[in-house]
Amino acid sequence: MTGWRAGWRYALICGALSLAGCTLIYGERNSGHDLGSLAQDAASADATTADGAQGCAGLFCEDFEQGLAAWTVGGTIPAGGILAPDGVAPHQGQKSLHALMPPIMSSKLLVLSHTISASGPTFAVRAYVRVDQPLASFSSLISFEDPSGTTYSVTYQPASSCGGTPCWGVDNSQSNSRASSVSVSLGSWTCIELIVNRGSANTDVSLYVGPTLALSFTEANLANQAFTHLDVGWPRAGASMNQQEAFLDDLVFSSSPIGCP
Repeated sequence: MTGWRAGWRYALICGALSLAGCTLIYGERNSGHDLGSLAQDAASADATTADGAQGCAGLFCEDFEQGLAAWTVGGTIPAGGILAPDGVAPHQGQKSLHALMPPIMSSKLLVLSHTISASGPTFAVRAYVRVDQPLASFSSLISFEDPSGTTYSVTYQPASSCGGTPCWGVDNSQSNSRASSVSVSLGSWTCIELIVNRGSANTDVSLYVGPTLALSFTEANLANQAFTHLDVGWPRAGASMNQQEAFLDDLVFSSSPIGCP
C-alpha cells in the first residue's frame, strides 16, 4: 500500500491543525486564566491548538468544535457521504468529526490533510474513536506518513482477521498488517494512542487501546525520515461495500507519549 499522494487504496483524513498565535495550555487558548503548568510539548514555540481539544498536552490538537477551515480537502465527497464536524455523537463538547461513506458504484477518496513539523524520533497521536456498526472491511483510521509514502496506521480489523470479533491493529504500508487481541467496543468511545519511534536502524511501534498495550513490535527502519503528515483515515468504498461510518474527536499529536485514561 502506498501513500494517497501516490494512489493509496485507502483514503486518509489527516488531522492536526495549527492556529497561529494560540498557545496551548492543557487544551485551552491562553486567555489570561490560571490553567496550570504548560505540558512539556506545549512549552515549545510550535505548540498550538486548533480548537482547544480536551486534555490536550501536545504539539497539535483538534476537538472539531470550530469546523475545518484550516484543513486541506482531497478527493470528492460522494453523494450521501459526510466528512465534517457535527453533533451526532460528540465525545466532549458539541461536535466530533463525522465520517460516513455511503454504498457507491466506484472507488472514492476522502482526504483531509495537514502537514506536521516535528523532527522526531518519537511521534505519538492520541484520538477518541467511535464505531457504532461493524465496518465492511479493513479500515485505516489514524496514520503517520513520511515523504516516501511509508505509513504506520491504527486500523480497524474486521472479524475475519480477529478470530470472530472486530479488533484494533497496526498496518505498515511497506510490510504488513498486525491484528491485536483487543476487540473494538462498538457503540462507545475508545481512546487510542499510536506511538512510533524511528531510530537510525529500527522502528519501534506501540498501540494503546485505553490503558492497555494492545501491540508492541520492532522492525527494520524502512525509511529513516521524519513523518510529515498525521492522517486520520477512511477507506475507498466500492460497489460491494456497505455504508461505513465512524466518529473521531479530541485528537492530539505530540513528540512524546500522551497517554489514554
